Order: sequence, then structure tokens, then C-alpha cells
Amino acid sequence: MQRVIELIRVSRNTQTILPRYSIPTQRATNRRTARAYGLEIIRTIELINVSGAAVLKAPGMLALLELIRQPEINGVVACEFSRLMRPDCFSDYVLLQAFHDSNAILYLPEGPLDFGTKQGRFVGAVRAAIAGLQRGDLAERIWAAKESLRRAGKHPGPMITLPYGVGYDRNRSRWFYTPKAKKVKEAFRLFLRHQSYRPVARELGIARSTLCHMLRNQIYRGWRVIDQRRDPSPSALKISVDGRHLHRALMMRSPEDIIQVRVFDKPLVDDETFSRVQRIMQLKRQRYREAESRFEKRRLFQEFLRCNKCNTRLSTTSAQPDIYYFCRNRALRKRCDATFQRRDHLDQEINHFFGERITSRKFLKDLVDCRQVHEQGQSDHSWDHGLLEQHRGNVLDSYVEGIHSREEVSRRLGVLKRQMQQSHETMSQKNSNQSVKDLRRYLSPFADWKRLSPQNKKDILRSLSCTIHVEDYRVCAILTGKYKIDGIARC
Repeated sequence: MQRVIELIRVSRNTQTILPRYSIPTQRATNRRTARAYGLEIIRTIELINVSGAAVLKAPGMLALLELIRQPEINGVVACEFSRLMRPDCFSDYVLLQAFHDSNAILYLPEGPLDFGTKQGRFVGAVRAAIAGLQRGDLAERIWAAKESLRRAGKHPGPMITLPYGVGYDRNRSRWFYTPKAKKVKEAFRLFLRHQSYRPVARELGIARSTLCHMLRNQIYRGWRVIDQRRDPSPSALKISVDGRHLHRALMMRSPEDIIQVRVFDKPLVDDETFSRVQRIMQLKRQRYREAESRFEKRRLFQEFLRCNKCNTRLSTTSAQPDIYYFCRNRALRKRCDATFQRRDHLDQEINHFFGERITSRKFLKDLVDCRQVHEQGQSDHSWDHGLLEQHRGNVLDSYVEGIHSREEVSRRLGVLKRQMQQSHETMSQKNSNQSVKDLRRYLSPFADWKRLSPQNKKDILRSLSCTIHVEDYRVCAILTGKYKIDGIARC
């Protein structure tokens, strides 16, 4: 009997109770296939809540690919080809290549599929494309059905997605306010009095983030407004490390796709109160963004700074009017005695380093000489030394064989040695100049450092993956993706 692995996959938890793709139905179909082709199922792999477009991230599928490489395993049995995969991009077809490399056969109720043959490769690629197409068509049909229900004023989603204090009766297609809605009405009243989120959230016993969403939701003034949707592009799908669905990123709808339906004849909050709350929230949001912009300028280098003693991120204090950088390990008392450093003084030193020192040719030349960047020159020196030894041996052999005299041999050895030393010095100087040019080209974005905006400076440091090691208002080292630049002796 052929030994095979049984594959069972459901892409949603709700599919466990559907008749066609339920786990008992798949298992019964696989057992009939095994009896029909004389197969022995030695192991069953179940993938639950795993999308067909994300099977390659599921640990169970990775384990299956490892098992089919074993000589005693002949293939995989599944109730349908779509249980194996529903590709969403061309990189998913690597799964078929894994079956081809391991000589594994896919056993289906309609017959075995051998990817090692020309017909099997063709049929497998076509069936995979059809499975992916079916997945896309199914998603579009589900989306269209939900959109029609939303435009009709109904709720097609689960009850957990309903706003706070709002209920929906599916049998009568009716919206209603729950007893929790009293807190919502009280939240609007308290916010108009305090004009702050924290005291209102504390008094009502709800999260601050929940309060913000609650005050913006127009359903409390009687209107169901849907101005966002999930991004349908393949790149927007978020998959966990085990292949399970997480979510898709939200995106704003186009103006013609915005849904606005009146669902309450007697709203919880009148239009005037709702408009006043929105104006206050808009002003608070604007003030917060302005304050955040000013604070961002004051902590320009925070995300790039590291303590030179313990290689730990530096944090900032909230002291006013000055901000200090400090080592987290010192704050946590983890054997680091790094001192506090004033933000303005340290930022000025870092700006001076990037604006003047790091792009000067003398600094780069000294950096190359100190760190011996010219490894190529060192390898050329070893090659020169071997060539010298080879020529020296040839000259000595000519003396032993009586071809040249002692004086001629000494002269030839002296000339050869001087030539090799001159070649080595020339090559070292050339490599040193090349290293300086490489460094200047690599650090050229810092040439206009003084004229850059704070955001542009951050973008440059992020693009180079910079980490700045500081200690006692000194730039000790700058680590990038390619170089380590020491600056403690020159800053």
C-alpha cells in the first residue's frame, strides 16, 4: 500500500459546520479516496482558519512539505484541489514545485495528479489558477451582497462589530439602542462640560479610545455612515506567522461609494449637540498635531541614539523647558552609570558632526588610515611577497646552475625587492584613495545637512539605518548598514 499524508483545510471557523467543506465531510471523502487507490494514511494534518492564499505560512503546511521529502511517503490525499492552495500571487506556485521535487503525488477523488509528468504540471498549474480565480470571484460576490444590505440600512456583519450601545434585530431588520446607550448620552453631556477625554472616560468607566470613536459615530444622531472599507489588494492582507487571518488595512471610500442611511427616527443625540462636540474635537486634534510637531523637532535624534556604554536606546525626560536624554538601563538600575545629557547641547554636537566633520576629506582620509580599510592592498602585499619569493628562488637556482655569478645574483635580488616595495606602496595609496571616494559617495547625503528640514534629516538617517552612539556630549561611533564611523577623537 502507498503511504500518504491526509490534508484537511478550512479557511474559516464557520466552515467547520458547512456541509461541503466541513472537517467530517473532508475526512470521509479522503477515506473513500484512500480505499479506492489502496492508500494508507499515516498522518493527518488539519489547517483550521487558514486561507488558501496563505497556506505557505501555516506550520502544518511546512510540516507536510518536510514529510513528503521522505522516501517512504508517496503523496498527499485531499478532498479537492482547492484544499491544497488557492494562489493569490505567482510566488504561491512554489508549493507545486515542492511536490515536483519530492516526487509526491496528489490523490484526489477524481484521480491522482503527478506533478513530475508534463500532463501533471499543466493540469496542476491550470487547476491552481482556477482555484485562485474562484477565491477572487467568491470574495467579490460576498462583498457585493454585503454592500446591498448596507445600502438597504441592514447590518450584514457580526454583532460584535456594532457600535457601543447599539443593537440590531435580524428577524425584523430593526436597529435599536441598548441600555448601554445611556452612557453614550452622558458622554456627550460630560464632554461639552469638561472638553477633555480623560475625566469623561474615568467617570464613565470606559476606555479613552472607545470614547473617541463613540463621540465621532453618527449613528447616535440617527445616521448610519460608512466611509471606510477594507483594502482589497493582495498586499493589504495581514497574515499571522501561523497562516491565520488577521485583518486588512482600512482605506477611505471614494465619495460616490460612501453609504449614508438614516436608521433611527428618534436619535440619541440632537444635531446641534453632535456638531458642537465635533468642533471641539477638531480643535483639540489640531492643537495636538501642532504640539506634536513642535515636540518632534525637539527630539530629532531620539530614535537613533544609543548609549555608548551599554548599547541601550536613549529616552527623553518630560522636564520643561529643557529635555534630557538618558540611558534606560540607568533608569532601571541595570549597571549603567551614563550621565544625563541635555537635548539641545547633544543635538547641536550631532548636527555639527554631520554638517562639517563627517564630509571633510581630511576626516575621511584619517578614518581610512586609522581603520585600515584597504584590505585589498593587504592582499596585494601578500601576493607581492609570494611573487618575490618565487623570483628569488629562480635567481638562486640560476646561481646554483652556474648561469649567473654571485654579484649578478645580488644585483638582481636588490632590483627585484625595490620594484616590489614600490609596487606595494603605489597599490596601497591607490586603494586608500578609492576607499575615501567610496566613503564620500556613501556619505554624500550629509553634504547639505545644514539646509535640510528635521523630517529630511530623519529620512536620511532611516535610509542609512544609522545608530549614533554617544557619551558625555560626544559622538563616539556611528553605525550604518555598511560602515562603522568612529568619531570620539575628532568631535
